[in-house]
Amino acid sequence: MSSAAYFRQKAEQCRQIAHAIVTSNGQAVASLQGLAAEFDSHAAAIEVEKAADTLIGCCDGFAPSGDGGRSYPEYKAALQ
Repeated sequence: MSSAAYFRQKAEQCRQIAHAIVTSNGQAVASLQGLAAEFDSHAAAIEVEKAADTLIGCCDGFAPSGDGGRSYPEYKAALQ
């Protein structure tokens, strides 16, 4: 999987190109801005996944609701 920074860089490149051609081709600008939004979306998804992994990994002994009161290591093992 690519990094969030990669997708953020691609989004910014699309915006820079769109800004450079703004007066000459509205359809190209719209397409580039759409690509930029898509790249931002991919980056955000990666960042959310990393944040969730960090939060879940730090909470030994945490028992998510509805799991029968198991500790986090037991809950994680049951998912594998």
